Amino acid sequence: MGERLTRLPDLAPLPCLFVFPPFPIRTAAIYAGLGPTLTSEGKISKIMRFLESGDFGLLENDLERVIFRAHPELERWKTFFRERGALVAQVSGSGSAGGAEEAPRHDGRPSRGDAAAGGLLG
Repeated sequence: MGERLTRLPDLAPLPCLFVFPPFPIRTAAIYAGLGPTLTSEGKISKIMRFLESGDFGLLENDLERVIFRAHPELERWKTFFRERGALVAQVSGSGSAGGAEEAPRHDGRPSRGDAAAGGLLG
């Protein structure tokens, strides 16, 4: 696993918003809180299933449960964006950034993430 690269079709463009917490998150501490359950042999890749189906519900970050225990405000950020219609909202990797993707708008108005981020992030 990991030794072969396969070219995949491009995904349709979507507006994205990335936010960065105003505090450091120690990657080693997050992984230490996870235990040995991050990967398992023979498991079908969630990323591959997402690419085949386009189902954003398949995308998840297994580190989030540890990150949210250590930094509950990041879970509030995730909830904030999901409640406002983000197709996906999650932290990246061990939590140094978070992102939200929205369905494209065709009416020329700012996306909900653009407007909401101003109120949430200051």
